[in-house]
Amino acid sequence: DDGLVGVPIAQAIAAPARFYYFTLAVSAACVLVLWMIMNSPFGSILATIRESPERARAMGVYVKRYQLIAFVLSAFFSGLAGGLSTLLNRGAFPHFMFWTRSGDVILMTILGGMYSFIGPAVGAGIMVFLESQVNTYWPEYWSMVLGLLLIVILLFFRGGIMGFVDKRARVRVMKKATT
Repeated sequence: DDGLVGVPIAQAIAAPARFYYFTLAVSAACVLVLWMIMNSPFGSILATIRESPERARAMGVYVKRYQLIAFVLSAFFSGLAGGLSTLLNRGAFPHFMFWTRSGDVILMTILGGMYSFIGPAVGAGIMVFLESQVNTYWPEYWSMVLGLLLIVILLFFRGGIMGFVDKRARVRVMKKATT
């Protein structure tokens, strides 16, 4: 009922500063690997499958195999994040598995922009910042603020924050090119 309490941590990373740098190094390595995957032919095939599985199948791509590999990679990185979270909290607790934890990741992705590599990270930063600010002054209204923000994003910023920024940057480049 209390979860897994008192998870031991290696002495080499037990100090808060060392654990921070350990987590930073692991996260940077994961971002690098994900960037390499995204910019590889494998990443291009995954993007093709995302946009049109039927078209990918018509091109001769074995869609189910690539989807399975993508799910395995997703599970690996999710498990690694869960392991780091367990070390940080010195335990794993039942509320970590509540459905809203999964929903938070989806909301962060929608907020930041799912078609941008950095979009989910931007969405996570915005969501954590907003949550801390709203919970400081109006903790009972956090869900309402998040809901209103998502409605605005979905109605006016279809590609998330980074999609909007990317679109604005393209407009500026086009204006400069025409002048």
